[in-house]
Amino acid sequence: MSRPLPQVSACPECAGPVVVSFEYWQPGLIAHNATWVCPHCDARVELGFVGRITSVAKGSQVTLLISSGRKLVAFSITQGMPVAAAEAIIKAAPWTEKTAILQFDPKVPQETVIAAYGADGKTNLIGSGSYGQELPVTLVVSAGAIPDVANQSFAQASTALAAVKLTAQEGDHAYSDTVAKGNVIGLEVPDGTFLHPNDSVKLQISDGPAPVAVPNIVGLSWAKAKPLLDAAGLKYNYDHTADGPQSALIFVKSTNPKPGTMVHRGDTINVRFTG
Repeated sequence: MSRPLPQVSACPECAGPVVVSFEYWQPGLIAHNATWVCPHCDARVELGFVGRITSVAKGSQVTLLISSGRKLVAFSITQGMPVAAAEAIIKAAPWTEKTAILQFDPKVPQETVIAAYGADGKTNLIGSGSYGQELPVTLVVSAGAIPDVANQSFAQASTALAAVKLTAQEGDHAYSDTVAKGNVIGLEVPDGTFLHPNDSVKLQISDGPAPVAVPNIVGLSWAKAKPLLDAAGLKYNYDHTADGPQSALIFVKSTNPKPGTMVHRGDTINVRFTG
């Protein structure tokens, strides 16, 4: 049967005696989250967890031993700290070291600390003032930078990535003016995503330069035609005497391939002039 339980403590602000009453009690009840206001100084006190109640004579008074929580220890692990130094700090605190997470990072040197997660596995403790003893700490350790595989064949890139325990997969294809068709443009890694050893990663593959139509420059002066070929990313064979002040007076007779023909950026067009 539940019974009222008067409990006596003292105000931590003014040290005045205070009677704290839980509404009901029964043997084995765990009392927690109690709050009282000191009648002497109006201080509001959160009691928090106060332990397990076993049995007490009706009308008796009991003294609450209030937990102040875990002892806080200054958190001195920093980004870029060698792993061995961070592990020594964890042991001395002491905190409970969890299995480290290896993560690729181009800015943080290999075998040094990127982050240190707290009990929730998400909050980075680096930069925090202190952390409770015995609580878990998970170090995120740099595996260094991922090898640059741009402009390599897929086979070459796969081998380079396998050396750091990444599995290459063919990803999307895209046009590129600088990467040869069939070679790797780069890694496809979504923003905010981190890669770890034993992950798979997609590689974007080049389809070479984008196709363009040969501009219709027939009948135009060379002064007007030449910028159109440049804008299309095309090279051109022509009589270089057409350059200079007279370019506005020299007109294009034909092109090979013909206007409208689909070619690729970087291809060469033959230009003939009138006269």
